[in-house]
Amino acid sequence: MKLYCEKLDLFMELKLECANILVIESAEICREMVQAFIDSVNNDLDDWIFSESEKILKKSTSIEIVTSIFTLDFNNKKIQKGIIDDLYEISAGEKYYIRMKELIRDLETFFYELDFESSYNIQIEIADFKTVLKTGVMGIMAPDSLMERVDEYIKISARLLKSRVLVFMNVMEYFSEEEWRQIERTAMYEGIYLLCFERNDKLKVANKVVIDSDCCRIV
Repeated sequence: MKLYCEKLDLFMELKLECANILVIESAEICREMVQAFIDSVNNDLDDWIFSESEKILKKSTSIEIVTSIFTLDFNNKKIQKGIIDDLYEISAGEKYYIRMKELIRDLETFFYELDFESSYNIQIEIADFKTVLKTGVMGIMAPDSLMERVDEYIKISARLLKSRVLVFMNVMEYFSEEEWRQIERTAMYEGIYLLCFERNDKLKVANKVVIDSDCCRIV
């Protein structure tokens, strides 16, 4: 995985086995770059470019951004869609297909019975089993501890969202070296790259690039 940003004259080869850290020492430059990065991902701008196997990634679907680990949303729209799509794929498989069809038929029969008992002329249709899933699946239960929540969010980003890169903002100060190594192991096992925007260089071992207060790049 490669990362390129023309404005910072930045070329970075991202590694899967460890954190990839972009240290921006100036608060003003860091603030500007973080906002530009978020806008670039959300709107698929070409000022920040990620490529893998010589193909440029569509950032809005390949990059997941965590601006704060304290407000991780396990039930945002992207995750909800991922859960429903995953469950629908399971239900449409060989093991559950017949039961899914029986359930749809039973629901339709029940609705027609309700229609018969009511005084209204009701239009009844279950167009897709995903509609049924949406009524019963309320989301993912978040773990209690912060460490477990981050660990679980990495798995969700890789498995459900199919993200290739998970980006954290100023996260290092909240974890010990040992805890962060566990986070790296989870990411490597899930096959997702970690990219961190930081103000300070704290990890002893990492793939990092430092942008000093004069906006000069120090590898």
